[in-house]
Amino acid sequence: MIFAASVLGAALAQDSPASVYGCSLSGCSPGRSSFVDAPGSAPPITNASGVALAWKYAPADAAPDPPGCATPNLGCSTNGNVIVCAMRAADGLLCLSTEGAALWNSSDVSGLSPHFRGGPPVVDDLGQTAASDGDSLVYHKGDGTLLWSQTISDKGAGARFSPTATSTKLYPLTLGNGHYAAYQPAQGMCWASLALGASRDDPDIFDAPVTPAAARGERTFVLTGPHGGGAGRLQKLYAVDATLSEGNRLQVKWTQPLCGLAQAPAAPVALPARGSVGDSTQVLFFGAECGGEGAEAAAGGAGAMQLISMLDAGGEAAPQRMWAAGTAGMAEGSPMGLVWDGGDAVWAYDGGAGSSSSSSSSSSSAGAGAAAAAAGAGVLRAFNLTDGSAAGTVALDALGPPRSRAVVARDPATGHAVLTACFGADRASAVMAAVDLRTGATLWKHQDAHATTVGQPVLANGANGFPVLAFVNEDGAVAALVASA
Repeated sequence: MIFAASVLGAALAQDSPASVYGCSLSGCSPGRSSFVDAPGSAPPITNASGVALAWKYAPADAAPDPPGCATPNLGCSTNGNVIVCAMRAADGLLCLSTEGAALWNSSDVSGLSPHFRGGPPVVDDLGQTAASDGDSLVYHKGDGTLLWSQTISDKGAGARFSPTATSTKLYPLTLGNGHYAAYQPAQGMCWASLALGASRDDPDIFDAPVTPAAARGERTFVLTGPHGGGAGRLQKLYAVDATLSEGNRLQVKWTQPLCGLAQAPAAPVALPARGSVGDSTQVLFFGAECGGEGAEAAAGGAGAMQLISMLDAGGEAAPQRMWAAGTAGMAEGSPMGLVWDGGDAVWAYDGGAGSSSSSSSSSSSAGAGAAAAAAGAGVLRAFNLTDGSAAGTVALDALGPPRSRAVVARDPATGHAVLTACFGADRASAVMAAVDLRTGATLWKHQDAHATTVGQPVLANGANGFPVLAFVNEDGAVAALVASA
């Protein structure tokens, strides 16, 4: 079907792929920062007297992630007013009010598909929702009406990652064949797909994404690994523009070679660069730098696993390495990934001993972390965005390591960033808790066998004006917590 340019432009203008009023996709923002701060978004729950289970909704055939699931990420998204969740059920897409009433569900997303990975949907301000079961990418109106469905699996291999959303109103994701693709919601079509790094001589050897992508503007960032062989082929960070151009819709702008990734690599995080001129992007990710350049990189060997920061000035400019920092305790990755506090620091879980250190392209510095990192459940460790120096720690001895993604929002009373997630070494010890990242204080924690998650929790606006914390729990049902009376 051919659309006139004016009609296509109008359709796109009315069809924003993600909401600005809530945690509307995995990682809560296109840049996957876990931070929510737009006017109208729900604030964190900070009630010192604790929280209570407000409601629970379980489809009759709802099931939890199986033991040992490689991607335990059943999760929800919200535009602040409705909650849309990926479920292991025949009707694998469920839309609820913030009071727990089922508004609609869809069997077009099959939570029973062997390819289902449960990535949170993408929901916009009108409630229009994109979701995937690994076989198909679907798009629903706010009332649940199916607008379109596209096959994204390939020869028995399911698509692996949930989409993000670009300012060009496209959904980048990874197809079953390992190709990087962008879908256009207004027309319901694959806008473009690309085998990253493939050559004409050997198109079956290329770089396939190993994480979801982060987006800022029309530029997307994704970590990749070798696909189809290729001895000595390196892992990479790719910067790819997803444009509305008819000529070159997916444009690789630059790559950064890497000599190692965490065993469970987290998606990159893309943030507006601090204090930069223009609209530069700071990209942060876990990886091991190589000992050399280009073809000499593999021979040079890999360094330690670190948090690496790159500055992307946009356009055709080459990226600049800003700094690398970290400790051995961050090498295995964490379900929480990287989170931004909305200010001058990013936070990561550090489960090992030792202080953090950083090195920049122009200088190096080292900062000692809190003594709590030496033992116990580890710490949440902050890194200054400007130079990677130590910017604080929060001890987790009373909570345990993170078990889920996090949602970070600012407390309107104090202005402090508050991180809410599930913590615990196992389900028996798991608690939902909120932590003030400025003071390190645990504002509340709640232990309930039916109120823990390993997916994406979200904050939504309750009918009474108070925030609701919703998530897919470890039984496979949707649960919600509110402040105790």
